[in-house]
Amino acid sequence: MRKMLEKSIDVKFKFLVAAGIGLLFGWFQLRFWAIYPVNNPITNWLLDTFAKNGQSGLYRLFSYMHDFAVHFMLALILAIVLVRIFGRRQWPPIAVVVITYHVALFWNTVWANMGTIIQYSGFWISLAISTSTLPIAYLTAGRLRQTPTTS
Repeated sequence: MRKMLEKSIDVKFKFLVAAGIGLLFGWFQLRFWAIYPVNNPITNWLLDTFAKNGQSGLYRLFSYMHDFAVHFMLALILAIVLVRIFGRRQWPPIAVVVITYHVALFWNTVWANMGTIIQYSGFWISLAISTSTLPIAYLTAGRLRQTPTTS
């Protein structure tokens, strides 16, 4: 009975830690994406190369690829920490991190405008990117941790 109670407390604590990490990561991402696009030369290059030359489809494609790469790099840093905390193949805490991360992202959303926003395909692509990068980074970090190093 005592072991079962200790395990129950341990699981609850893991989920509490995961929720806290997800909220902090959401806060960090909001701050990062408020500053990064303005100071990023790649954004201007993509605009000059594609969007202003009538190739808006290519602009969107490369813009989403760039966003995925940046999201992945930021998520990989967190994923390495998550592998250290939770170990590999611990998907329930990772799901809690992803869910609370999105709660943090949408916390101050004006829900009256969501009807218009969800009709835009860019919203769904961005949501897919932000939802998928942490699990992919977590898999990658788990494999990096698994790979033996040669000295």
